[in-house]
Amino acid sequence: MRCTPHLIAYHTDSRTYGVATSIAEPCTKLVRVVGDGDKEFETLDRDDRFVHPPIDKFAVQLFSPVTWEPIPHARFALTVSLFMAYSS
Repeated sequence: MRCTPHLIAYHTDSRTYGVATSIAEPCTKLVRVVGDGDKEFETLDRDDRFVHPPIDKFAVQLFSPVTWEPIPHARFALTVSLFMAYSS
């Protein structure tokens, strides 16, 4: 799977299993809120020794209950907005 499973649920109507998963990716952008709620994205340029904080990206994948193979085109990415604000 190459991801972290969090929840498995059986959907009786479609007879499939839904698995909620996440993948940790490094956060390399900083979001600043400017003006009337407008967002400004800034790329963090750090040296190679800097460890970027991980951000989890979540998704739900449907699986066949017979073979446990993923169902094609049945992966749904979930959008979670997480940003750090700082004063300049």
